[in-house]
Amino acid sequence: MENLSDYTRLGAVCKPWRTAFVGLPRPLHLRFPLLFLSSRTTINSDNAPDHALYSPFERKVHPVKLPDRPRPERCIGSSSDGWVCMIDDDGLDIYLFNPFSGVVVHLPCLFGDENLFKAVWSAKPTDPDFIIVLFKLDPHSLVYCRTGDAQWTFMHNSLRLADLKCVSDAIFYKEKLYVLEDEEGRIVAVDLLHQEVEEIWIPKLVDSVFPIGFKRMYLAAGPSGLLFIARQKQFSTYEWQGMDVQLQTGGFRIFEFDETMTKWKERESLGDGMLFLGLNASMWLSSSNFQQCKGNSIYFTDDSSYNNTFCYSFEKNKTCLPTLGLDSGVFQLQDRSFDSIIYGHDMKLLYPNTVWVVPNP
Repeated sequence: MENLSDYTRLGAVCKPWRTAFVGLPRPLHLRFPLLFLSSRTTINSDNAPDHALYSPFERKVHPVKLPDRPRPERCIGSSSDGWVCMIDDDGLDIYLFNPFSGVVVHLPCLFGDENLFKAVWSAKPTDPDFIIVLFKLDPHSLVYCRTGDAQWTFMHNSLRLADLKCVSDAIFYKEKLYVLEDEEGRIVAVDLLHQEVEEIWIPKLVDSVFPIGFKRMYLAAGPSGLLFIARQKQFSTYEWQGMDVQLQTGGFRIFEFDETMTKWKERESLGDGMLFLGLNASMWLSSSNFQQCKGNSIYFTDDSSYNNTFCYSFEKNKTCLPTLGLDSGVFQLQDRSFDSIIYGHDMKLLYPNTVWVVPNP
């Protein structure tokens, strides 16, 4: 089988077929990260909204059937393990879903908290050491739960992180959760297993990266260490009701943490590496496994927290902004140029935000 749709349909038939599907070898082009599109973006043959996976490698859209739910849903996270985290617009229903196998793992309810904008987790949700962390936008805070937990734990209260403001990103790296803060420019390494906290301060780095304009910051794990990525955001010329409302990416800068000297060094190149940034847990892949792809590149999606948490109110009133979610593309570090990741498809409204997910049953 050479088509991703064949694999997803096979894995969703039944449990025995899914078991057989897991062991099937897949061509390399079917292992390249895909864009998980929401039901508001795609329209199926019956003229009804549906979820889908878009393959930049194949330049094809593959329909995905989610479990039936009473309320509209959005994706707030994905991983290299093939899973996505779904939440309804009222925050009542939260679950992890594998679009390639159809497996669902239910998570505790947060009692109607719709201000969640991102999720990261430590391992496959079927693993015993699984921990998932959710970012709350207003007020800024983190909650987490483990396998078997009946409710969420507020990390600020349990680990004395009350002064942590404006969380920008977090990843699990070397068995710890690394949390990146926007305002103060620090990274907090949290050992959830032993309830320990360690801080790494980077205020001068944050202030000097893009001194003018808006910034969006990420953490990623490269082959040689922890990476800090700064994304410059600037207003485009698009106007809506007399206002410039669309922020567009103007460039990236990448820094790697030198653990021996405990300082950050800027990287001018990723070599054959590719970074995938957005609402997903940041991922690094080698382009040597994908002949049609260029290394030294950053694949990015629009991950505005405002877009993904509040704009459903615009949608309900039929006034949703027509350019939401379009700040996506590929950034080439060698010549600092941009390219598109959506080809030949009428996707004028990418809302809620798309996320990268690696095909993995």
